[in-house]
Amino acid sequence: MFERWPSARFASRRSGYDLVKEEGRQRLALQSLEADVFICCSALHRFQQTLLLDEVWKLWSERGKRGHIICLGSTADLGVRPSNWLYPIEKKALGAFCQNLAEQAKRGNGIAVTYLSLGYVETPRTVEKHATKKLLSTDYVVDLVEWVLSQPAGINVNSISLDPIQPDASQNDA
Repeated sequence: MFERWPSARFASRRSGYDLVKEEGRQRLALQSLEADVFICCSALHRFQQTLLLDEVWKLWSERGKRGHIICLGSTADLGVRPSNWLYPIEKKALGAFCQNLAEQAKRGNGIAVTYLSLGYVETPRTVEKHATKKLLSTDYVVDLVEWVLSQPAGINVNSISLDPIQPDASQNDA
């Protein structure tokens, strides 16, 4: 998948960015000024992905940076569950924040913002945890990101939500 974007750079603990810490988020936000597109696809917990988005947005806004910020969320943000599992709440917060920033983008600040709410993307962890589910391929997600980025000037794709359709379990019983 990443061979399609040979100049892409990635930030993680392995590459020296501790995004749980404010210093790590600030360092990455500074690095993002060198890019036209910032894709936030983090699996950070405790609202760290939203805090990272905030750092990038503030810095881009302060510096007059033009570009596109894309946040990968989850369709776990779509409902309400009777639990204290924070993941869907964190994704709801990220989606709501992206919505607010997309509204600001309409005012012509030069920063487009898109939130992609995705269900069951094919990652090693998802394959292990949801072995029987139909999954979105990472190539499909890359195609989606490329489509978002290919929109004409003056158009912002605010958000997209999609899930792979699961096979009908009742047909398996026949």
